[in-house]
Amino acid sequence: ILGARMSALISFAGTSYMLWLFARRMRPAAPLRAFLVAEIVLLASPTFFAWTTIVYFDHLLILLCLAAIYNYARYLDAPQHGDANISALYWAAFYLGLAALTKYSALFVGLGFALAILLTPAYWSRLQRPHLYLAALLAVVMQAPTLIWNMQNDFASFSFHLYDRHSGPWWQSYAAHHFIRYFLYTFILFSPFLALSLFRVRLIRTENQFTRTLAWLLLFVGGTTMAFLLSMVMTVSSHWYWTDLAYLGLIVLAPVLIGTGWLLWAHISLGLVAAILVTINYSILPLAALFGVHDV
Repeated sequence: ILGARMSALISFAGTSYMLWLFARRMRPAAPLRAFLVAEIVLLASPTFFAWTTIVYFDHLLILLCLAAIYNYARYLDAPQHGDANISALYWAAFYLGLAALTKYSALFVGLGFALAILLTPAYWSRLQRPHLYLAALLAVVMQAPTLIWNMQNDFASFSFHLYDRHSGPWWQSYAAHHFIRYFLYTFILFSPFLALSLFRVRLIRTENQFTRTLAWLLLFVGGTTMAFLLSMVMTVSSHWYWTDLAYLGLIVLAPVLIGTGWLLWAHISLGLVAAILVTINYSILPLAALFGVHDV
């Protein structure tokens, strides 16, 4: 059992370390307090709690995407002229390449970064130098194993995600109940209090430059993730946890958006109940079966 779970435990340690790195840059005067808030919010989110224990691919996706986002933010936070923090750009591309080998949804981190560059005039001077293109090429080249395998197997994984698993093209027809169910599951299982923290986004204005840059990047990462998936679930049934990269940004920004007030304690209370139920379900008694939900 320990061997089967070990990879998730190791990646959780890495995820915690990434939250510490974010906390040091966001709140250099009190990094431990910021880190503890982010860590508690991560563990109290029912879905993210599951990803620290159940060995789905998402536990690796989360760690590697956090590493990519952190380094992209470092690169964007560097002075606008010269080649400061160029190494951070290449590290970000490397981590993004690894993340895309775990799940295709890592693409949204790359798209979000690209949009942040293209829609921010202050970053346009960087388009005149080769590093952005070389870093993007690095991330793409790292997908060679996936691309070669797909070419040898009639693009099986792409057709599975876009067609086979949905009994037809996902863009084929509109079904409101898919959208409503997906929205409710996302809202509840990531935590409604995590979602409500978005209403405090104005607090970002008072933070340091790195935090504002990070929030701007996360806006595009989360926005592209939600835009694609919400358009997709209008036609087919999809899993709520495909939205995890959008909510991951709220975890990173939790020291600012949730803070230590009532939102945090409400979030912890929900997470504690969910963690107890999930632990019982997977280790003692399959509670989900009482509601007609069965493992397949």
